[in-house]
Amino acid sequence: MRTVDVYDSNYVTNATNVKDALETYGNAWFSSVMLDTTGEADHAHVRCYVQSQVDPVIDMDFTNSSTLVYHIGSYDIRNNITTSRIYKILFTDNGIVLKRGDGNGASNADTFIIGKDVAGNLCGYYMSVNSTSRYNVQPDSGITSDTLLPTIVKLTSPVYSWQITASVVQNNNNNPYVIAYPFASRYGVSDKIWRIQDSFYYKAKQEPFMISMNNKTYLTLANGSMIIETT
Repeated sequence: MRTVDVYDSNYVTNATNVKDALETYGNAWFSSVMLDTTGEADHAHVRCYVQSQVDPVIDMDFTNSSTLVYHIGSYDIRNNITTSRIYKILFTDNGIVLKRGDGNGASNADTFIIGKDVAGNLCGYYMSVNSTSRYNVQPDSGITSDTLLPTIVKLTSPVYSWQITASVVQNNNNNPYVIAYPFASRYGVSDKIWRIQDSFYYKAKQEPFMISMNNKTYLTLANGSMIIETT
């Protein structure tokens, strides 16, 4: 695993740092990464491409003070609190973790993972709330055990978004041993990225850290609400 600090209060410099990090360490995921600071006034775009399609699979839209947006197909993935910078990128065996924060670098941070489902499709994984707000990534600081819903967005064409309702797996008297389940879409699941149910201990851990389960190693993210298999 590699952690790259990319934060800068200037939106163009922040976008440039993100582009350089993805270009250097994300070449297993993207065929090219482009920076555009002239195509739209007061915006800096970091666009990530794969060889199979002309349009970017993700377009990260930076501005001076507005919310940083992930443009994916026709979807605009935001945060319901102003998060205007990416301050950290974690590169793992099975995904790229983007940590957004405010203009000071970390407050109201949220976690967005770029990974793959079992069919090999490039997908984004994050936590959101109800179906009407599923395009808002929930800030990690607001995590609770029963209100956040795993959400997946397929990055490659055809793009679609899918949210797992809280009733898919219940950690209750009928299923007392269910502690985690994979992100799922209507076409498949991720067997490397999981949502932890009732992470009463891990949610107190704000910084990512490693745990071991069933002879595999996982990086815990989003105050312990998400884990990704890695070494």
